[in-house]
Amino acid sequence: MDNKNKLIIITAIILIIITGVFYFKKDFSKIGPLGSAHEHADFKVYINGKELNFAHPEYMVRDKYVHIEEMNGKTIHKHATGITLGYFFKTLGFEFNENCFILDDGEEYCNNDERRLKFYVNYEKNYEYDSYEIKDNDKILINYGNESEEDIKKQMESV
Repeated sequence: MDNKNKLIIITAIILIIITGVFYFKKDFSKIGPLGSAHEHADFKVYINGKELNFAHPEYMVRDKYVHIEEMNGKTIHKHATGITLGYFFKTLGFEFNENCFILDDGEEYCNNDERRLKFYVNYEKNYEYDSYEIKDNDKILINYGNESEEDIKKQMESV
C-alpha cells in the first residue's frame, strides 16, 4: 500500500472517530451526574406485530447511566437525570427517531406508505421520540407496522 492510500485510510478513521464522539456527546451533554436519579420505566417494542426480546446478555448493563439488568428485557433502569429514550437505545446499538427504528444489526424499520412508527407513553401518543426523557414508572410502547388502534391498545396493556 502506498503512502497516499495509507493517508486516505488514516484520515477516514479519524473522521469516523470524531463524528462518533460528537454524535454520542450530543445526548451526553444533557445527562446529570451518576446517581442524580434512580428511576425505572417499563418498555416494549413491537415490529410488525412481533415483540422484540431485549432479555439477552448482549443488552444487559451496557451503560452506567441507563441500562437493562438481571436478564429483564422490559425494565429500563435510569441512574442519572436527562436520560432520553434515544440515548438509551444508542447504548444498546439501536437508533430511534420519529422516522425509523433501526436494530443493532442495521435492519431499518422506517415510515412508508404502508407502515408507520408510533410512540406511546402511559397510554398517550407521544411525538418526542428519541428526545423523550424517561421518567419513573413510565410505560413506553414503540410500535412499527399497520396495526389497528385495538391492536395497539393490547400492546400498550402488555407493557
